[in-house]
Amino acid sequence: MLRQLRKLPWTECEPYILKCFLKVHKGKYGQIHLIASLTAGLSRYHDDFAVAVVDEVLEEIRLGLELNDYGMQQQRIAPMRFLGELYNNELVDSSVIFDTLYLILVFSHGTAEQDTLDPPEDCFRIRMVIILLETCGHYFDRGSSKRKLDRFLIHFQRYILSKCALPLDI
Repeated sequence: MLRQLRKLPWTECEPYILKCFLKVHKGKYGQIHLIASLTAGLSRYHDDFAVAVVDEVLEEIRLGLELNDYGMQQQRIAPMRFLGELYNNELVDSSVIFDTLYLILVFSHGTAEQDTLDPPEDCFRIRMVIILLETCGHYFDRGSSKRKLDRFLIHFQRYILSKCALPLDI
């Protein structure tokens, strides 16, 4: 597949390929790692493509936090998994992962919109953090990344305790 994508006239097709790569929620959830692998393969030949993919994924995550639409929850899970897979393919640094994790916890807290964007009974942000940590958290088992993860988990526990009763699946 990578060979076929490289044969395309890149200047004409790059916006369309980027658009297709960002629709990970329309594909099978179990195959998101393949899109991340293709992105890593294309990044060897087109650096700006990988940067654009990462930028758009992060923007999509932030937009999902701003809207907090219940009907879009499945679409909001896929970019979290995709971001984790991009980290697994070494396209994203661990600082981006930790910044995203902290963003999920603190976005809109201390503002007037806190009750609408992150109500006490809504546990979806917890699910987002779990998906990201399930995807790439096993790489944070030593060194400074382990210390950063331990520090984050303390904040995450505090966030979980601020919620009402948790559903059994969480």
